[in-house]
Amino acid sequence: MENEIIQKLRGVLSVAIERESEVVYLFIEIRKFLDRVFGRDRDKEKHSFPVLRMFCDWVVHTELTKYGKGSVLQSLDNALAAEEQSNKPLKEAFDIFSLETLRKELKNFLQNNCLPTNVADDSEQWGRLLQLYVNVVSECPLKFVDKRNCQFKRMKSATLVFHQIPDTFGSAGQLTVVWQWKLQLKNDIARTRSCTYGCQIRN
Repeated sequence: MENEIIQKLRGVLSVAIERESEVVYLFIEIRKFLDRVFGRDRDKEKHSFPVLRMFCDWVVHTELTKYGKGSVLQSLDNALAAEEQSNKPLKEAFDIFSLETLRKELKNFLQNNCLPTNVADDSEQWGRLLQLYVNVVSECPLKFVDKRNCQFKRMKSATLVFHQIPDTFGSAGQLTVVWQWKLQLKNDIARTRSCTYGCQIRN
């Protein structure tokens, strides 16, 4: 089964990705491979491709309830709990979710499985992949919910929203993405944090 998935991934990566459907297919197949290889062993997976897994999940889910103990989201919750002592852990926790982290984990995944890495190595191909990905998820915010009210110390829920800044406000050949975290804390305080990311795309 794993070999079949790798062959499918090799096929979609053999040419430049140009359609939203190809992006969805790529991330779904990566997700299927991670499920097959790691199964329920999330402890092993979280040390390998935790951010890649989250972005794979986003193309098929808009609400996640299993990002609890040991997940990358828990690192954000721990940083919120520790921010009275220092803001550094909070910044580092948000940085984990950066698109550069996604790019690095995607490249590592492809290299580990002897797959073409052009989509992560080539700046224009990476920019195009990201542009198409944002088109797919921009209308579907990703919401993490602690339904059992016991997994997180400070967070009740977290919502991640992506959108692209229109070309009229950016430079030609440049993609600018904005992502915003909307956090609902257990003391009923709402927090937001926004970040921007720029990369090259073809004119």
